[in-house]
Amino acid sequence: MKKSLLIVLLSCFMFSCADKYERKINSHFKKFIFVENLKDYKIEGIKRSQVTKGENEIRVLKSNINELKKEINNNYLAINKAQEEINKIRTGKTYRYAGLNYYSNSPPILDYENVTVYNLDNSLLDFYKVGKLQMIKNKKEFILEKYNNIRLVEKKIKKENLKLDSIRKNPNKEILWINSYITIKGEEKTGINRINYFVAQYPNGEIKNLYSY
Repeated sequence: MKKSLLIVLLSCFMFSCADKYERKINSHFKKFIFVENLKDYKIEGIKRSQVTKGENEIRVLKSNINELKKEINNNYLAINKAQEEINKIRTGKTYRYAGLNYYSNSPPILDYENVTVYNLDNSLLDFYKVGKLQMIKNKKEFILEKYNNIRLVEKKIKKENLKLDSIRKNPNKEILWINSYITIKGEEKTGINRINYFVAQYPNGEIKNLYSY
């Protein structure tokens, strides 16, 4: 008997909550949204899910980790490019361009007719007239700086992963908002039409975000 009563009470609570969210959505539609060409529209179907504080924290941490991994990848790309530039400066010939030395295995090609320069890599131009050895030294220092950046970012990723593990072990189940995928059904001159909406609501039912898709 007690078990049956508990099931009934739980069902009533869930229905009451769903009704609260639906009332808020209907109210919002009627107050702020003009559903074009639809007459006597109503909510035909709702797929609803909860987002907890722990789930949101995990999402944010995963996003942060992905961005940090991209940063590491960009650093490695910059290192590879600088290393290629060092090789070109070390083994390349010296050409003159705009009064500056240009170190490369192939000279810049001037197209006077189209006022264009081909094969020109500005990173191989000796802008400050420091010579080959100093340019190579500067690029080596740049590479060391990028490796230092990578180590710092790796430490950040490690900290984020520790936070992630901690949250997964002890997730905060407090509800942040409710996500609903809603189908609106209504009549227009050509017949029945349906519009889909995504709605995010706070636990009290207030609208956090809404858009059609």
